[in-house]
Amino acid sequence: MLELVGALTRTPDPDLALARVDRLFRALPPDTSLYAMLRANTWLLNLVAVVMGSAPRLAEALECSPRILEAVLDPSFFLPIPEAAELERELGERLHDVDDTDRQAAVVAEWTEERRFQVGVQTLENLVEADEASLALSHVADAAVAAFQPLRFGRGAALLCRCGMPAG
Repeated sequence: MLELVGALTRTPDPDLALARVDRLFRALPPDTSLYAMLRANTWLLNLVAVVMGSAPRLAEALECSPRILEAVLDPSFFLPIPEAAELERELGERLHDVDDTDRQAAVVAEWTEERRFQVGVQTLENLVEADEASLALSHVADAAVAAFQPLRFGRGAALLCRCGMPAG
């Protein structure tokens, strides 16, 4: 993990970045695969350092849900975000076999967080311009809202009243 320390020293605020990484690692369960993932993919160390040292909202998202880092390993993570219709189809596939309303809401929230993290990292890495990122985030939000449309009435209505729509 010396590579991580070196990468943290290259961030705008190394002390803050180190404190965030420390919080991230303290929050992880001992049996997590994140350590192995970072060892196997050393380039992720630099990405974690950049996120923790340069992007407070992305750092917060990563601290709250370290599993979203797994999405970065997908080769499509650094490709442009698909259009709204493709995002709706993708989310629909994730929800296809999920019958429980609470679990459906969790799947939508996880998917939304992964996609928001993706757009944020792409912006941070200068792979997309701000206007492209805004449009991509709008498409993500549209897909999340569309996923909840069937839940508006019936058994999902109580969930939406209790939890509200997902952030996006």
